[in-house]
Amino acid sequence: MFWRSAESPHHWSSWPSSYLGATVIVISSGAALGGAPISGGYAGAKRTQMFIANYAQKESQRLALGIRFLALAPARIMPDTELGRFAVESYARYLGISPAEFVAGMSSRQTPEDVANATAELATRFTDCSGSAFTISGEGIIPAE
Repeated sequence: MFWRSAESPHHWSSWPSSYLGATVIVISSGAALGGAPISGGYAGAKRTQMFIANYAQKESQRLALGIRFLALAPARIMPDTELGRFAVESYARYLGISPAEFVAGMSSRQTPEDVANATAELATRFTDCSGSAFTISGEGIIPAE
């Protein structure tokens, strides 16, 4: 939260200098960009995370805080995770195909390791990037905006 009052003990100007250069990365979802027809409000909630990262980045720039706010969205379902297995089974049932067929139709999938590596790369090497939202797929990191 950002306070505007200089009298506030939580005013940004009293933050430790170690915050300068910090990066906050929110893990969103590809559903935020392409929707998720059987997930209820999941896609909307994940898109909201992207909006919040964008708003926070604009405030950081406006107040010259030196803190970067980014959102990273894994582009595809990750079938090797618990949530991914559930999503694969649910979408396969919804589409009337087998889970194996659903997974076979997913191109350019990222792994959990790809997401971890992208997070580290955004935090350390993408310091001059423009934008606040990115996707990670099997093809790498690209701007989501």
